[in-house]
Amino acid sequence: MKLINNMTFENLIKSYEEMHDCKYDNLQLKELRYGFKQGLDISVFSNPKFAFNQMDEIRQGLAENLNVSIYAKPTFDVGQMREIKKGLERNIDVSKYANMYVDSRKMALIRILLEKGYDVSTVAEPTINTWEAQRRAEKILSKRITTNDLWK
Repeated sequence: MKLINNMTFENLIKSYEEMHDCKYDNLQLKELRYGFKQGLDISVFSNPKFAFNQMDEIRQGLAENLNVSIYAKPTFDVGQMREIKKGLERNIDVSKYANMYVDSRKMALIRILLEKGYDVSTVAEPTINTWEAQRRAEKILSKRITTNDLWK
């Protein structure tokens, strides 16, 4: 498969490796190749600072036409990327939790509350830890939150 400018995948990867002064590992190359075959703009996740699973989250988001620029940053770990992507898929205002200092569990708590239409201000407070955020979310929802609830 060729891009509009007729670059082959191999030549494109060579240009990215020269630009980033790197060599991609086999798992990164697999994600880049898959995105290329899907006809996606792989430059969005060509940063070698992305682990293969981060590249996968970005590639999936691109395939779903999501605004991946919100989470296509090496400062987000794969769990954070996944939570932001879930919010985008569900038309949630991810700006309430798309912050590199909010761990993925707290992001999931905020996302769940937003999906149900609750005010998240007390849970999203940057000064509280994840366990306090969960305690507050459980109080708002009047039910215990399980790990299964978080990863739906």
